Amino acid sequence: MEISLLQCCLIGIWTGVCLTGMLTGTYLTRCLVMAAGVGMILGDLKAGLLMGAAGEMAFLGFGVSSGGSVPPNPQARGLSAQSLPLP
Repeated sequence: MEISLLQCCLIGIWTGVCLTGMLTGTYLTRCLVMAAGVGMILGDLKAGLLMGAAGEMAFLGFGVSSGGSVPPNPQARGLSAQSLPLP
């Protein structure tokens, strides 16, 4: 799958919009939301939702407020998982 320069720029803008969710308190930083947006940009929403769900499964039940343990960069899986081809 070839990614055009326009798609790269749109993914960068989408990343910036999603990371502002940390400031506004919205759920835009969740892996499922970020991966779905990247899937829409790349034209494969199904793959985006599947990759986002797989990323969310890793942190299912992993509370941020319990014990001060924070997952290491959960946003990265939502953005970089789109390069993996689905069977």
